[in-house]
Amino acid sequence: MNEKNNESTIAASFRGGRSRAGLGLLAVAAILAVGLGLRGYYALTKADFHVDEGFSAAISNGTWDPGKEPAPLGRWIDSGELFSRIFSASLAVSPKTPYGAIAKSTGMDVHPPLYYWALAFARKLVGANNFALAGYGLNALLFALSLLLAAFIARRALGGWGWAALAIAPFAFSAVSASLSAFLRMYELLQFTCLLWVASAAVAIDPPGAGPKRGLALGLGIAGLFAASLLGLLTQYYFLFFLAPAALAATFVLARRLRFPTLLWGLLATVAGLYLAYRAFPQMALHLTGSYRATQSMENIAKTPLLAKAGNVAVFLGMVFRNLVSPAAVLAAIVAGIAGAINARKAAGGEAATGGKKAAARVSAPVSMAIAVTVFTLTIIPVSAPYLTARYIGAFFPLYALAFAGLVKRYVPGKSAMVVLAATGLLALAHSVLPGSAMAFHEDYAQDNAPAYMAGSEPLIVMTTQDGSWKNMLAYINLKPGRQVFVAYGRPMADVSAELRKIAATAPSGKAVALVDDLFRLQPKEGKIGYYGFFNVYAVERDQP
Repeated sequence: MNEKNNESTIAASFRGGRSRAGLGLLAVAAILAVGLGLRGYYALTKADFHVDEGFSAAISNGTWDPGKEPAPLGRWIDSGELFSRIFSASLAVSPKTPYGAIAKSTGMDVHPPLYYWALAFARKLVGANNFALAGYGLNALLFALSLLLAAFIARRALGGWGWAALAIAPFAFSAVSASLSAFLRMYELLQFTCLLWVASAAVAIDPPGAGPKRGLALGLGIAGLFAASLLGLLTQYYFLFFLAPAALAATFVLARRLRFPTLLWGLLATVAGLYLAYRAFPQMALHLTGSYRATQSMENIAKTPLLAKAGNVAVFLGMVFRNLVSPAAVLAAIVAGIAGAINARKAAGGEAATGGKKAAARVSAPVSMAIAVTVFTLTIIPVSAPYLTARYIGAFFPLYALAFAGLVKRYVPGKSAMVVLAATGLLALAHSVLPGSAMAFHEDYAQDNAPAYMAGSEPLIVMTTQDGSWKNMLAYINLKPGRQVFVAYGRPMADVSAELRKIAATAPSGKAVALVDDLFRLQPKEGKIGYYGFFNVYAVERDQP
């Protein structure tokens, strides 16, 4: 009779476990659906493109040269023809994705080529002219893959799909993360490669199964470390800011467990991936040591006063608190953790009186890696970054969220921990749906909000300098169809007022909107109507007889 009762209890427990796992998986699926919906909403309501997104379009076209003006000079040209010439014509007629030309273009810039390769491939699939559709589709796919990887990591780290759902919700609902999905740059791909490395390390550290299955899992984990390192370094150099603390934490865990063969294989796989990335794109040596961005970062580290560095760290922490883990959630976790510690001490006193003893649970390997990445990136990026912008840390938000979830589960008692994490996700979602929460990432330049002069149909003059022609990408990527555009060069010390009136005289109406590079020392004295990124904006018309 007792054996039958035991079997019934085990069967009921198994069914209950499967039921909880099913609910957890449903929660993960629901979070993915809501996250995709939020990103779709951000993309559909996006006001304009960032200048860097113009570089994404031009580089993936395979013809961009940062030292040359891509537009024809000295004549009016239709905006559609200009857009095609700069951003899509070459890719549209190319029988294959121009991987070599893209690598050459980005080699003259400051980023590795993998994202541009992927974007060009996506554009070939949906049509070269459909730049935004291809970019949004690519980012949506990468977000979905990243969320599934984050859920996999969180399940292994925290023990169950329910906990995984709670850990990934803040990242999925974060305004920063959703805005990066609608930002056509490499940050979604960087996020994916970082999570792939952590997932692979988690499998290598704790391979599931036994016997041959365990060996196969270990081999897959090591292979994943190689692939993630290769892809990560070919995506964005901030991958190194992730890899250094993550690899150090993984090394510590394996060394503590005396798993030295696994440690050696993991190290070799990671180094091999990085080396192959360098061999595939050797220009990264110059990017990392001699580019203007590298010089700028080193000067920030060496010359910025300590107090200013601390202020920068505080600014980035504020971004995390506003967009991922609310201060209210942190406070609730602290209060619940203190209350739990007090209750645990009382219980421990009772156990000591009866000879009982309860071992404290350790933080799991993935959570250890997430904590290390959180501490390091929120220190090194604020003190070295050229701008105080959330896009520099947004790719690490899934790991920040995992670090918070791991600490909450470790120090806050059971149901209270789940309540705190659920509230964290809901607060992130509530913030993201508020008007104005979507980010345009214009911290590196200022511009008027939704300017009418860019949405109108008036002829547009772009007056630029030889040194500032890269700025023109901001105007070109945001051109509306059916508009006439005239691009002209001038010397920085020249007074361009007369030249602008002369060009306006060749427009049918004798009037035009002029974007004048702010490098010109002598700006027109009349007719200013706004400021757009790097340009003073003027309403100009021909000289009256």
